[in-house]
Amino acid sequence: MHNITIIFTMHLNFGRCNSQGLFEIIEKENPKIIFEETDILRAEDEYYIKGIYKIHETTVEAVAVMYYLEKYNIKQVPVDTFEFVDVPKIMYKKISDANIEYNNHFKEIFIMVGEK
Repeated sequence: MHNITIIFTMHLNFGRCNSQGLFEIIEKENPKIIFEETDILRAEDEYYIKGIYKIHETTVEAVAVMYYLEKYNIKQVPVDTFEFVDVPKIMYKKISDANIEYNNHFKEIFIMVGEK
């Protein structure tokens, strides 16, 4: 039987949510394979392969995973292989307003992440 660990993050550096912290969590879990929310084209892009992401950080996840892949020989599987369609920012407010439980949970997470 295999263990599956799901790690949820925000896509931006905020408080304790940062690439180094996520890298440490991933390293502690010691995965043999990482299913990353990224497009297959991005995963095979020279931008990532040559380490340019270190100079121009992208998402918290991308940087943490790339550091992990540099240090450990594991398999990375991109799981978002579709074209990204911009979602109007107003949609986030509509989702939040329609679901009070979601809204409260998101606020709690945001507060915890911002704590030092």
